[in-house]
Amino acid sequence: YGFPIGGVGAMRLEDGVITPGGIGFDINCGVRLVKTNLELADAVPKIKSWIDRLYCDVPSGLGARGPIQLG
Repeated sequence: YGFPIGGVGAMRLEDGVITPGGIGFDINCGVRLVKTNLELADAVPKIKSWIDRLYCDVPSGLGARGPIQLG
């Protein structure tokens, strides 16, 4: 599982980790990871268009609804 709400994690810069579990996904904060072969310089110019597309396609915010009903 991940950190509880208010939890804190510390990692060393040299050998630290990337962990979505450090975010409160227990309350569906919506953190997601995407693996890609893109280099940073290739990805940076695309970030705004990716974010715009996500906001159009993924419901967010209190009371937001999408086409798939869960639970």
